[in-house]
Amino acid sequence: MKAVILAGGRGERLRPLTDTRPKPLVPVLARPVMDYVLSLISHHGVTEAFVTTHYLAHQIRNRYGDEAFGMKLHYALEEEPLGTAGGVKRLENELKSEECFLVISGDALCDFDLDRAFAFHREKKADATVILSSVKTPLDYGVVLLDSFEKIFSFSEKPDWSETFSDQVNTGVYILSPRVLEKIPAGENFDFASDLFPRLLADGDALFGYKDEGYWCDIGLLPALYRCNRDLIRGKARIYMDPAGSVLPTRDGDGAYFVAEGARVDDEAQIGPDTVISPGVVLAKGSRASGSLIMERARLEEDAAAECAILCEDVRLNTGAAALPGSVVGAGSVLESGARAENGATLAPRTTLTAPPVFSRKSFAFTEEGVAEDGVPGVSRGGAERLGSAFAAYYQGDIGVFRAAASPGGSYFASAFAAGVQRGGRNARFFGAGDPSLAGFTAAHLRLPTVLVDGDGDRGLIRVFGTDGLPPLRRDVVKLVRLAEENVSSVSGMGLLLPREAPVAAYRDALCRELTRSGERLAVSFSGELSERLLESAVSAGIAAYHSRERNGLHAEVFPGGVKLFLDRERLAENEKLRLFLVRCALADGRRFFTIPEDFPQIIRDEITAAGGSFAAFTLRHTNRDEGAVRRDASRERWLFDPPFLAARALGRLRGMSDDAIRETFRSLPDIFVTELHYYPREDNKAKLLTLAGEKAGKEKNLRLVPGFYGIRIISEALSLEAALDQAFETRGRLYDIEKNIGEG
Repeated sequence: MKAVILAGGRGERLRPLTDTRPKPLVPVLARPVMDYVLSLISHHGVTEAFVTTHYLAHQIRNRYGDEAFGMKLHYALEEEPLGTAGGVKRLENELKSEECFLVISGDALCDFDLDRAFAFHREKKADATVILSSVKTPLDYGVVLLDSFEKIFSFSEKPDWSETFSDQVNTGVYILSPRVLEKIPAGENFDFASDLFPRLLADGDALFGYKDEGYWCDIGLLPALYRCNRDLIRGKARIYMDPAGSVLPTRDGDGAYFVAEGARVDDEAQIGPDTVISPGVVLAKGSRASGSLIMERARLEEDAAAECAILCEDVRLNTGAAALPGSVVGAGSVLESGARAENGATLAPRTTLTAPPVFSRKSFAFTEEGVAEDGVPGVSRGGAERLGSAFAAYYQGDIGVFRAAASPGGSYFASAFAAGVQRGGRNARFFGAGDPSLAGFTAAHLRLPTVLVDGDGDRGLIRVFGTDGLPPLRRDVVKLVRLAEENVSSVSGMGLLLPREAPVAAYRDALCRELTRSGERLAVSFSGELSERLLESAVSAGIAAYHSRERNGLHAEVFPGGVKLFLDRERLAENEKLRLFLVRCALADGRRFFTIPEDFPQIIRDEITAAGGSFAAFTLRHTNRDEGAVRRDASRERWLFDPPFLAARALGRLRGMSDDAIRETFRSLPDIFVTELHYYPREDNKAKLLTLAGEKAGKEKNLRLVPGFYGIRIISEALSLEAALDQAFETRGRLYDIEKNIGEG
């Protein structure tokens, strides 16, 4: 049996560990992770393996040579990276005679039962089988959905919580029939998850998912590397080779640690649970190490300490020096006496630290409520500046900045963001006060990435609009987060702060076009925080418009959450009923295709299809999907999601109608009640909970579970408020019961 081992990646997210070694040679319990991969596949009958290499390829070849673990090894060096599938394509001639072969990452540790996986592949007559694993938090992996026959019908690569509907993820271990290699273009950068598997799905090929209950850990991130070492100390995975040392109990009996052969540990050194001590390491008298990964030849002198830290090879901590939790000290670095690598510090290889400067790594996330820092809604002033620098590094050209109109504190954080943009060498166009509607319109109108900054005490709330006026795609968000956390600048020199007028005239003109119907009169009063510019546009469109809170006559209340329409104080319609009204008008005009937000109620979707129409949905979140033309169309039809434009289009349609006709029109429409509740599960239960609860929710057209950064939104739709509430509360109770049964596992 033959296998291909993918071992060419740079392992950027493991730096500085991978500054001096390729990712497959990162150690787990003092042995390279690739040792575990080779021993596993040899145990399951692989006799010949091809290793694809690129970054520091010579180190891998020098380590294993032409034979290891009873297998013949061949090496395929990629001068330029070809992607996971592109590298395997180069081996097509060597693999075409096989019935099937294995592809496995050289940097993930697992104990899968490969014999059963191969049997599954043959039984299903599969073209490709993806081995799946259940994980608690699947955000850094490819989430996979299976039908009842275990056939794959959907992939979502590295989703955020809003697009995570399963806890089953792609492990990067595949069984392939050689014929699938014909679908990989030669000489191109091509990946399995993002390129080949979607092509197989589109072509109707037999793509299956095999769920393995065994251990799997992808060490692509530092926390995962910690976890993998800890799990092996605790015996959670089977290994098929001799260990490189011994697992010993701590003196206090509160856990165990690992000591490799060839390490020197003084009797008076203190070692805490889950510590890994590699060959050649020296722990002097009075030194302390707990929960740390200490790599080859590192040395802790008297009273030096490593607490939940990583010390790369040849690091030296002199007397009294300390590496504090979350710190990573690069190879060959020295911490002089009394120096401290602070919490979260990352030291490049061969750094000499003589004083304890503050190092920090802030964690950012783009959530449904705006940008969060360290898991808390909003950002610090320093975080706002780092985000500004990230925008400058990622986007070409100027960056638009608004402060929230009703928030004096927004200026404080908006100025910090703008300073970061300038520090990154770009210009910040400061538009002054604005609201979500104007900010989104400005971004789309000027094709300018734009932020709206609010202020709440010591936190700045930042909402981001891409150049289409919608939240940026997930791929953009991932890069922005990485740049913000690395605190980078794009170019040398300083950008400018450019005070500019927002394109208010263009905004009013756009509203005016929605309101205008030739020769028709209408009188309407307005209230609500988003009504001012709408009122001005209504006057320009020939409508008798004025401010009032009395709701006499026809009255529109417009606010960030939506629109309410009244007639002589009687509430006629809110968001969903207004959208249904406008869809019916468009259908009557002959329109048959709609771009709709993903939150459109089912009753409106049914209305479109019943009339012989069709629709494509777009997202108002940081989606992973490339929605292409649908997203572009949506940015031009702002009434679908933007309250002032929804109100304007509805009022435009009402021009020329009598009060009685308006009242009868909305009374004839069915009521649509949409209720939203939140459920906040444990973070490590969220994916499993969505898997178990999603099947039932999927069968109920009027119920949706929408995962988000902070929890799960339960959106219930019904023709009465009571029915919508009952369904929402019943679902929340069901989620609670399911999670209670999940327990700690």
